[in-house]
Parts: sequence; structure tokens; C-alpha cells
Amino acid sequence: MSTLQNPSSLSREEQKKASRIGLKKASLVCFQKNGVSNTQIKDIASQAGVARATFYFHFNDKQLLIKELIYDYNTELNKMISNQLSKVTKSPSSIILESLVQIFLNFLKKNPPYMLIYSEQITLDQKNMYLRDGINPELVKILIHFFQTNGNCSQKEAHLLTHGILALWMRVGLQYIHGNNINKTQAISALTKMTIGVINAYIPNLKKLWRSNEQF
Repeated sequence: MSTLQNPSSLSREEQKKASRIGLKKASLVCFQKNGVSNTQIKDIASQAGVARATFYFHFNDKQLLIKELIYDYNTELNKMISNQLSKVTKSPSSIILESLVQIFLNFLKKNPPYMLIYSEQITLDQKNMYLRDGINPELVKILIHFFQTNGNCSQKEAHLLTHGILALWMRVGLQYIHGNNINKTQAISALTKMTIGVINAYIPNLKKLWRSNEQF
């Protein structure tokens, strides 16, 4: 079944945009059905209802498509995280962190292909860059900047804290998504408490940022 819009009422530029979006949506369907590595360009084109030439008009290869999908996913997540961090001086730490955790878990739950793509990149990465740095370097920069600016810590301290928290979130998130005995309420509670504990132990100065009537 085609994932493209009816082009009859669209301008040429709108048709190009719709075609590109349609191919990306089609790829996600194929990735979930067949896996990332087993999906071929012809499968994506067929799912989108276009010729393979149309795929190559937009993307040089499947890897370029995957990179754009990662960028799209990360942009969506980073926007939500940044928006929540901007409220940090207006709400208690537990509420802010719980909201961040919920955003992250909801994102993983809503976007199963994100983890499929991540797994694929780890498999292909002979230098272990994705294992070391994660799939979302922009989010790493956002959090490092936040901890440096608000926690009065060094760049190295902020770097290690950020990677530690994101690794913690990913592991618990995977337990919630794929585990049998972890529900959402348990995952949110555990991650919120663990994150507060890590921040409190690692950057005590950050406590000054939160609303004064709440204790970490």
C-alpha cells in the first residue's frame, strides 16, 4: 500500500517533500516488518508506491535515509527535552525530572524503529562510536551545557554525568519497553529517584537551581 499523498493538488515542491516523507514512512513500515538489515531499497520503494529511481532521487543509499531518520527522531526528542529544561527554575526537581523521564519513555514506546535503527548502527560500527557516544549527540550537548551552566561543574564532570544518566535511562527504558515485569509507573519512579540521587551526589551545586522549598 502506498504511503504517499495524492499529488494532484500539490505544487512541485510540495510533491517532492511529500515523496521524501512518504519514503521515510515506508522505510519505517519495512524496518518493523523485516528488520533494518533485511530491508532493501526495492522494498521501501514498493511500500511507498514509487519506482526505485524516486528513492535514489532523494537518497543516495539506505544509510543516508537512516541518518535522516535518526536526525528526525532526535530533533523531536531534543525539542521536548529542551522545552522541559527551560522550566527548571519554576517547578520542583521531582516534577521536572519525572516529566523528562516520561518524555523519554513515551518516545521509546511510540517509536519502536528508533531502537531498531540504533541496534543496526551499533552492529555496523566497527569503531564502537555509537556504543561510546550514543545515537543522539545533540542531546548530549544540550545536557552537558545545562549541567555546566547550572551546576558550576567542569566540562569533563558534565560530560561523564550526562553519559551516565543517558545510559541509565536507556537501560531502564529497554526494561520497560521489552521487559515482562516493569510497568510505566515503576520505570518513571525508579529513573526519577536514581537521576536525582546521581545529580545530588555528583553536582551538589545544582540543588540551588530547584525551587528552594524542596529537598533533593
